[in-house]
Amino acid sequence: MAETTTTTEATVDTSNTTAVDTQAIQESVAEIYVATFGRAPDKDGLDYWTNEVVSGNLTLDGVSKSFFDQPETKNMYGDSSNEDFIISVYANTLGKDVDGSDEGVQYWASELESGNLSKDTFIKAIVDGAKAETGSPEDAALLHNKVTTGLLYAQEIGEADSPLAKQVMEKVTSDATTAEDAMATVNFYKDWVDSYDTALGDDAGVTKKDLYAHIDDDEYWNNLDQTHELNFDTQPTVKFWEQDNSLWSNDATSSTDTTASGEASVSGEATASADDFAFLKNKDAWHDASGFEKFDSHEYADMTPDSIYKMGDLEDTNISQDTIDSVSSVLDGKEVGQNDDVIKEATEILENDSAVADMIDNNHSDSDSANVGNGFTGFAGFNETHNSETDYGYDADSESYDSNTIEITGTQTTDTTADIA
Repeated sequence: MAETTTTTEATVDTSNTTAVDTQAIQESVAEIYVATFGRAPDKDGLDYWTNEVVSGNLTLDGVSKSFFDQPETKNMYGDSSNEDFIISVYANTLGKDVDGSDEGVQYWASELESGNLSKDTFIKAIVDGAKAETGSPEDAALLHNKVTTGLLYAQEIGEADSPLAKQVMEKVTSDATTAEDAMATVNFYKDWVDSYDTALGDDAGVTKKDLYAHIDDDEYWNNLDQTHELNFDTQPTVKFWEQDNSLWSNDATSSTDTTASGEASVSGEATASADDFAFLKNKDAWHDASGFEKFDSHEYADMTPDSIYKMGDLEDTNISQDTIDSVSSVLDGKEVGQNDDVIKEATEILENDSAVADMIDNNHSDSDSANVGNGFTGFAGFNETHNSETDYGYDADSESYDSNTIEITGTQTTDTTADIA
């Protein structure tokens, strides 16, 4: 068969170089975790879904919809009625203690049953309502506090299968001090688990994942203490699992005020007791005294999604103008086709940019070795194999390579000599 070639002048259009707001996307994904599961996001999941949105593979609405294909969601809600589902989302997102007689629950249940709403769009409606200027300040504050706490959990601990992921969130209310205490609790456990993980050594057959999975199991920790040789740099003077009983109590109180309208959010936020975090005030309960000092000096009060984001490895990629100019020079007047050396050279320039290199280091793994670009902000889709126009976001209609924040317009060569299965 014949080969057809379409040639146009290659240019780099930098008019659309606004960086993707990865931080905002990360916060929105965390909101979906909070509303759907009532727990802090795990790091792997948070990174994965954030990268899916950053790379253009999914929208945030698509992420919320995809959550309902996940085993955790199916296990949690598979046999639940619409009313029970709504009540759970109210509790997760707004801290509301309601039942099926509530007008709001009845309204949303009717919308779900009629097909006017799907469960993922209901969650979006609740989250958006909590953040709306016309909404309740208490709802907005609660969601903000939960997201901030959840992001720190994802950054510092990151385990999905730990009861701490849910328990620490249940103690957060619209009162900012509960978020401060909850975030200190995250680091309290991180310090202790890190110390036990080091003391156990590599040959103990016990992983951090195991330790976090049993974080609330006193018997497990007592047995661990007795059945393994623990080599601490400094021998602990307390058993932390004997200090934290107040956190794992279920003595939260609640009050309920129902709405007059099904569309309005209900009130009656479950409130955490000040005693829930009482163990944090005992300096001797902490493994690391500096961790206690950080808590005691109220440093956690200054924690924000922005400051937590900057602690992590999902940073906006700021591609230098020199890189853009170099790519433009390489492509200028060249034909860009499948397996073309021009694209290889252009991509190598991108990968040599320090900002892009950082994203490669942070997001490339053996399990995803086929796609170096996974998670690039602005250059998702540039693939280490360099063997397909689709890897570079090629659009046949516009004859351009669109990779989110830079549009590379060039020549596309269509080779029709190969058989198509």
